[in-house]
Amino acid sequence: MNQGKRNKNQVINGNIDTIMELHKHSFKLWHNKKLGEYLLEFFMLFLAIFLGFIAENIRENHVERHREKHYIKSMINDLKTDTLELGKNIIQFQKLLKMQDTLIKMYPQMKNGFKVCFFVNLKGVDRYPDFIYTDGTIQQLKNSGGFRLIEDNSVVDSIMTYDALVRNALLNEAVLGRLLEKMKEEETEIFDQQKLNEEFSKGKTLQQLEGEYIDYLLTHDKITISRYYNKILLYNRLCIIIEKNMKRVKYSATALISYLKTEYHLQDI
Repeated sequence: MNQGKRNKNQVINGNIDTIMELHKHSFKLWHNKKLGEYLLEFFMLFLAIFLGFIAENIRENHVERHREKHYIKSMINDLKTDTLELGKNIIQFQKLLKMQDTLIKMYPQMKNGFKVCFFVNLKGVDRYPDFIYTDGTIQQLKNSGGFRLIEDNSVVDSIMTYDALVRNALLNEAVLGRLLEKMKEEETEIFDQQKLNEEFSKGKTLQQLEGEYIDYLLTHDKITISRYYNKILLYNRLCIIIEKNMKRVKYSATALISYLKTEYHLQDI
């Protein structure tokens, strides 16, 4: 038993001696390292972290520039759609303005009976081309914070200026729409559509109706007729304003397309 105890103590003492030797050896290695070696290790670690940070910034910047270019391409496509629609609407408004001019000149003659020219040109105040603004990309830029991706502030300013110009033009269209509704109501009190339909059902032409001087007015009240005339004048003035605004918007859209293509080197789209 005593022999076993002695053997156990020898093993423990041997382990302690081994640990102490390792500790002395490690301390000696640490003590013998030069300061330059520690500085080099620190520098290498710092450099690795720094380069990783730079690589991540480059990657994020590349992604953001890609997204920025995607938005600009989409914006250009929206602008192209706008210019196409504006071109069509401008032509339609110009036709309506000619009809309205004729209507205004002939308005006093309607009290003398049916006039083909007046009747035909009434279409100049019963409709107008509605411009649908293609603002999908701008809404994305606004709602998703996409404008922060655009580095050049002048690009952002140009896009926002165009957006404001279009929305101002649309306000005039809204006023024109409300005026048109009121004019439709008054037409039902002034023109006898039933009588005209009866004459047309007899196979009479517009020229025949004019030759017979058919009275197709429900009222000859001066105030009622004058109010309707005033609305025609107001309708005409609004159409003139909207047509001019559409030309201005179309010019702005065309200029913005050219500017964005030049800034982002997108001449091929």
